[in-house]
Amino acid sequence: MDHGELRLAGGRIPSEGRVEVYYNGEWGTVCDDNWDIAEAHVVCRSLGYVNATEAAIGGVFGSGSGSILLDDVFCTGSETSLTQCKSKGWKIHNCQHSEDAGVRCDPRQAGDMPSYRLDQMSELHESLNKLYLSQKHCQVKILVLTARRGPVKLHLCAHRLILALSTDGNLISENKTSGIQIMVQQDCLPYVEDFVRYFYTKKIDINLSSIKCIHNMASNYGVTAIRDYCDKLFYKLLPQDPSFKHQLELYNYAESVKDPLLKEICMEYFAWNCESFVRSPTWYEFTGEQLNTLLLRSDIVIWNELTLFKAVETWIISKKKTELTHELMDKIRFHMISPEDLSKIQLQSTLYEEHDSFFLKRFLKAFEFHSVSVEQLSKERHFSDLSLEPRIYISPVWSAALHIDPAALLRSSSSMYYNGYQYVHQVSFTQPSSPTVSFQTTKYTSSFYNSKTVLWTAYYHLSAQSCKSSNVPCPHNIYPIATLNSKGQNQQNLIQYQNKVLLLCNNNYVSYVHDVKENNAVLPSFKGQGLFFFGCESGFFSTLRFVIRPMYK
Repeated sequence: MDHGELRLAGGRIPSEGRVEVYYNGEWGTVCDDNWDIAEAHVVCRSLGYVNATEAAIGGVFGSGSGSILLDDVFCTGSETSLTQCKSKGWKIHNCQHSEDAGVRCDPRQAGDMPSYRLDQMSELHESLNKLYLSQKHCQVKILVLTARRGPVKLHLCAHRLILALSTDGNLISENKTSGIQIMVQQDCLPYVEDFVRYFYTKKIDINLSSIKCIHNMASNYGVTAIRDYCDKLFYKLLPQDPSFKHQLELYNYAESVKDPLLKEICMEYFAWNCESFVRSPTWYEFTGEQLNTLLLRSDIVIWNELTLFKAVETWIISKKKTELTHELMDKIRFHMISPEDLSKIQLQSTLYEEHDSFFLKRFLKAFEFHSVSVEQLSKERHFSDLSLEPRIYISPVWSAALHIDPAALLRSSSSMYYNGYQYVHQVSFTQPSSPTVSFQTTKYTSSFYNSKTVLWTAYYHLSAQSCKSSNVPCPHNIYPIATLNSKGQNQQNLIQYQNKVLLLCNNNYVSYVHDVKENNAVLPSFKGQGLFFFGCESGFFSTLRFVIRPMYK
């Protein structure tokens, strides 16, 4: 049985039911997040039906059992198999079986009778595009303004019949008058025609420069298809600007339109790529409120806490915002800075001199933290949980990089030999052993444990075959997978490890931060990065960085 084979279960008739997919020896279900008619069409057509009539969500056909194999499936509708659609990846989900997706298919089988199709859709699209460009015989005038009661910046027109074809309830199609006003910001004027043309061609090109304007117009006028598509594109487009300027523009835009999802996407990108962000000029365009929001996060990827302290200090001094010193510096986790570096701050920091009593109180707590065991810490009352939680530190003290060469891992080996009659090209598809890295850290972030070390060994297994070639236990049911095991950890109730593995692109930008649970992290395939990974320009990540995070509990 092939991976991705589908079946329907729980329905009253064969053409309806809960969608179940086969993968790696088991049948499992699909979560209904993002599930709509496009995904249902793909399921029904792959099962031999003409089309879908309904995409069912909320476990309409009963809750399945076993694994939930796919989540956040996104199809265009043209795929021939559900496995060709984008998703989070096999077995990566945040769902319960009460969210199992289902379909109702048109019961007619596609092969019931021979049929022949004349398909001139491309010509239709071109004709509709020409109709729009002609701007003739229109019934609806469109006036584009950049300010209320201001001058008209652009005169357009549209055909009422074309607008009526859109049935999503958008404000432009629903308008029954002979005139429509579209209000946009000045910098969005170049994209208005593309937006209006979408009603004719159902196509629109979106890039990092245009996505804010197009998303804003789609949100303001209720064009849900464009808005939802933009929401998914943010993950792919954000990494395209190494200056962080567009990312900050999008965050400011999200604040202005009160879009919490987009705000979180942008802030997550700042956090995961903070090591590069603090070195960019855009760092100094952050507002105090935005910086405060960032500093509250534990998923900041940074060389160490001292680097973050220096970046915040430089921001305060360059922006002349010394009145924010207490508010911002209170978010720095001084316990995560070594006693040696704390002493250097006392001697070298300008802000420390000006606010010595504020810093001294926090430094004394940090020095105490570095001088006692975790057993003693458990008896103290004045240590907050957040101050004892490390961020994601990528210095060699707490992390190690494992470089991945996708071409080498996926490449088959070949050779030529002469068999006495002719030269034979021999191909071997045996994959090499899995790449691995070993490294050492201290047991805990307190200097009290500097003499107690833990040895870590990490692997990246692309497949079961490469795992077996590495001569290590391979009990895993799904690949690719990263493993992280330790020696000398001596499990202690008061110290637990919440380790991470970072997926890095060629330019060292972080595509995703993955939890390591029970020594494993199931990863996306090179080209199947899913909707909720910041896309790499090359199409796949090139480095895994394993980060150790000892936690006091």
